[in-house]
Amino acid sequence: MSFCVLIIAVACSSLQGSQRLERAASGDTRRSRFRTATIGPAIFTASSHLALIAGASRLVSPHDHVLEIGSQLGEVTRCLADKASSVHGVDMERELQGKSGRTASFRSHSSPEEAGLTGVRFTLLDPWDTRALLQATGADEEPTFAVIDLNQIVGNDLPLEALALARQLGKTFPSLTNVIIKSGALDKLQRQLTTLPELRAEKGRAPPPSWLPRIVATRGVADYRAAALEMMGAWAAEGRQGVRVLEVGCHTGTSTAMMHARALAGGGDGYAVGVDVSHSIIERAAGLHPEVRRFGVADAWDVCALQKAMPEGESPHLLLLDVGGVSSSHGVLDALALVRLVCSTFKGTLEAVVVKSHGLHAAARALKPVGWGGATEREGS
Repeated sequence: MSFCVLIIAVACSSLQGSQRLERAASGDTRRSRFRTATIGPAIFTASSHLALIAGASRLVSPHDHVLEIGSQLGEVTRCLADKASSVHGVDMERELQGKSGRTASFRSHSSPEEAGLTGVRFTLLDPWDTRALLQATGADEEPTFAVIDLNQIVGNDLPLEALALARQLGKTFPSLTNVIIKSGALDKLQRQLTTLPELRAEKGRAPPPSWLPRIVATRGVADYRAAALEMMGAWAAEGRQGVRVLEVGCHTGTSTAMMHARALAGGGDGYAVGVDVSHSIIERAAGLHPEVRRFGVADAWDVCALQKAMPEGESPHLLLLDVGGVSSSHGVLDALALVRLVCSTFKGTLEAVVVKSHGLHAAARALKPVGWGGATEREGS
């Protein structure tokens, strides 16, 4: 009898471990009281080391189990240990500061005990290795809070990689409610991102500086067109004339024609141009909307073709993106990469980008600066 019980106990233990690994591999989306079903954990951005410490001091609670990615067993780890129930620090295998006689910005201690820290576990592993991370994390202490300093891992501020890691952690650990990412580039991005309700109400975030294009993330054609018209209406109210619009992924040209009519109504020599990757679709768009100044064939990722689509020497003030592959809930990283590409291509004139993307819309709702209010989803967005 005892032998049978032992077999059953071992089998149950193995099954639980396998289920945790399968859940992470499959991106388990089961609903949990710990996470928002649609956007996952709230992601707070910190532009500096001091902002990261300030955000952690404000957001981490005594009940939190914290996973610190890029742990240097320094000020941040000490702050987390003082605030949280437990801290699990993760770092890559590296040469410690000062051990070779060279000055480095990385940690100088090999263990929490050596750094004088209590209540901290420390593991050396690749944070992208989900299996290793799960095995290093106790089932009874799954993280509720994560802190990511990717610069300490890869040596550069890589916002897309940091966001991808945060999404991976959110799927791996359904218990995760909040993430703080130290990234100046991602902090700048969250200042640019907004949604249609926020745009209409002008609340939720301060407008980005004039030299940063505003990025409006929308869901569905109606919101996509409404956001573009909202931007053009705001410019018209300021007396702006001659607004130039480029729609990438125009399909049969309905949205492009709407923007063209609005640009003409605003006065001056404003106009809209539409491009799509299909020759036959562009021919159809030109036939349906002969009033539009120009339709052209161009791939969204071909910056030379996008520049040639505009009249010589001119660039758009407003750019609309409705491109397959970035519109779904899984296309957020591709959408961000494409937005960065077009912003760089038309730097100097581009003032706003409207994107139809469920994933980017979710990111706009999830991303918050650490200096703002509570760790809750913004209402009505």
